[in-house]
Amino acid sequence: LSVFAGPAVPDWVLKERFVRAARVGDIDPVRTLLEAGVPADTRDRFGQPAILLAAIPKSPDVTLSISTFCWLMVPRPIP
Repeated sequence: LSVFAGPAVPDWVLKERFVRAARVGDIDPVRTLLEAGVPADTRDRFGQPAILLAAIPKSPDVTLSISTFCWLMVPRPIP
């Protein structure tokens, strides 16, 4: 199965796929969805952030990918 169903997939569907992949620790869809523009701080319908959901099943690869993506996306001053 492909992560994307087509070019017109609504944002909420991509976010839901991201949250589900983070929850079960499936690294490939997490990385693909992050690269596709799904916000790393996406939350589930109960308000839990995906990074926390990834940590619950002890998925270090997923947790690291989300946290690294968050760190890379934070604007920093150029020295």
